[in-house]
Amino acid sequence: ILYLLSMYIMDNIVFYNFEYKDEVLKKKNAAYGVVSFAMAISLAFLVRTIFNESEHSLIILFILWLFSLVLFGFSTKLFQYVSKLPFNSLMIQKNLGLAFAYSGFLFGSSMIIIAAFHHEHHDLISYCIQVILKALLGALIFPLFRLGVTYVYQIQVVETQSPNLKEPPQLGYGIHEGAVFLVCGLLTSIIIGQIHFGTIYPFF
Repeated sequence: ILYLLSMYIMDNIVFYNFEYKDEVLKKKNAAYGVVSFAMAISLAFLVRTIFNESEHSLIILFILWLFSLVLFGFSTKLFQYVSKLPFNSLMIQKNLGLAFAYSGFLFGSSMIIIAAFHHEHHDLISYCIQVILKALLGALIFPLFRLGVTYVYQIQVVETQSPNLKEPPQLGYGIHEGAVFLVCGLLTSIIIGQIHFGTIYPFF
């Protein structure tokens, strides 16, 4: 039930300008399907993590579920700041490059949020504070890893189009950007998963 509610809520957040029946059944929008696929898998792992952290308490489960949806919903809005691809216009054009780029971003951000929930908790308030701190730390580390990956592997995007010509991005560019987001999210989750606030120094 929580998973289905999560899908319904996040679908209204991510695809607030689109309708499932119109995009999939009528327009045959493959980009919509790819992003929905990535969001469904990301939410499945997120809900699984919440179930494990709730320790068989329905109240804690409900609170952590709402908390995780807020974090995940907020993270989906950060795509416009880390990518040059306009989501709404390219989704209307059924662009698969955008679909793979956004899917990689969803997988990477969900890894960071899941890693933020993995730590011991004795008090619910302090636990939520530590989750927020880990998520903010992940938001700071993620751009650094992105700069490092693009520098180490000498990834350069050549602007071949003129400023007046608005061509949609190719599939290869979308896969490249999605892979970078996925790798940076994985590396960031490994780092923040090893950090526990209050163990090395006092946490108030």
